[in-house]
Amino acid sequence: MLMQGAAAALALAALGCAPAPLALPGPDMAGPRSTVDVTLEPGGFIGNIDSFKATATVGAEQLDYSTVPAARPGTIPPALTFSILLPPFVAGAIELRVRAFDADGLQVGHGDSPAGMLGAPPTEIALDVPMEPG
Repeated sequence: MLMQGAAAALALAALGCAPAPLALPGPDMAGPRSTVDVTLEPGGFIGNIDSFKATATVGAEQLDYSTVPAARPGTIPPALTFSILLPPFVAGAIELRVRAFDADGLQVGHGDSPAGMLGAPPTEIALDVPMEPG
């Protein structure tokens, strides 16, 4: 069984976000993994972003990830992107909740993705997350 965040690791940064793994990959990350390419879409201006925390929900499992903007403090707009790797045994419907925090740890933005579908690993999907202030 997954321990929340223990098997989850941020894989890489793409445009706009720098890598900041929440946990290092463990032995249960061996094998083919699925990738979720995340785009944080502007739904209003969000400023002073120091970090992001994302929770991927697949069935009953919740996996936690974190990353930081490439330039801090960051803003949305423009849209920011990053990618996450999922453990090899994760497949099915996935939803992603993202929260943006300032340097003091106060939440300054949030967003939820529409559901996506992960096939058997290795699968790569894209999820757009509309981000709102607050």
